[in-house]
Amino acid sequence: MVNSVPSQQAYDPIGEVVLSFEKDEVAANKYDLLGTMMMDQKTVYQLQGTLDCTQQGNACNLQFKATSATYVYEVRGEVTDQQVLDAQMTGYSLQPPTDIVQTYRLRAAKQ
Repeated sequence: MVNSVPSQQAYDPIGEVVLSFEKDEVAANKYDLLGTMMMDQKTVYQLQGTLDCTQQGNACNLQFKATSATYVYEVRGEVTDQQVLDAQMTGYSLQPPTDIVQTYRLRAAKQ
């Protein structure tokens, strides 16, 4: 479960995001990710991205896109050795107008 909040406000959970993915090691400590992202228990997005853990002793870099028929969310963040995700998620409409529609801060722990 991921709590998401607009990045301009203080932390106050406004919704739920569930990430489910498999990782495939493509190089030493580098992974391709495939799976799904579900928002507020109703909209499912196809997830594709990477997890880079090549920096010894540092957090892993996480990047992915989650796409539906009408929206795409881009997520960039870090996963610490305690399996905590801290990231920014920006959503874009795939239909005109295609301006940025939402920006959230994600914080999550592995369940």
